[in-house]
Amino acid sequence: MNTAIDQIINKYWEGTSTREEEILLRTYLKSSQVAEEHKPLKDLFSLYAREAEVTYPGELDLSFAESPSRVVRLWPRIVTIAASFAILFAVLFGLNTNKNISDTQYKGKYTELQDADEAYAITMEALAFLGNNYEKGTAPVSKNIGKFERTAVFDFMQ
Repeated sequence: MNTAIDQIINKYWEGTSTREEEILLRTYLKSSQVAEEHKPLKDLFSLYAREAEVTYPGELDLSFAESPSRVVRLWPRIVTIAASFAILFAVLFGLNTNKNISDTQYKGKYTELQDADEAYAITMEALAFLGNNYEKGTAPVSKNIGKFERTAVFDFMQ
């Protein structure tokens, strides 16, 4: 009988025992004919039996679990609305003051040219200046871009 009980115990610890086998195991461990090697299991299963009999001394109030209540917090909504109005007023005030400043911001610093050829010549000179400086700034990057492409950082197929 010990081999059959050992098989049931092994199945129990593996989690593959059936309900009937567990009842048989509990009955065996409650009896007075428990083998010496199974004595620690007798204490463990008696603990399980005592824990199963533990009850709460009062009545549990589970009414809160029946209908979920929705708590609405008012303060975060008020803060969100106030922040939205503050941003709106800041943007409107900023647009309004920029309109007034833009009329006088460049007054006296730049002159408008009436001659289209002169304006075209100045524009071409400014674009040439911009192009030269752009080439100077991007030359080191263009020269070393090949080194960056060979690094494993850009190799996404690994």
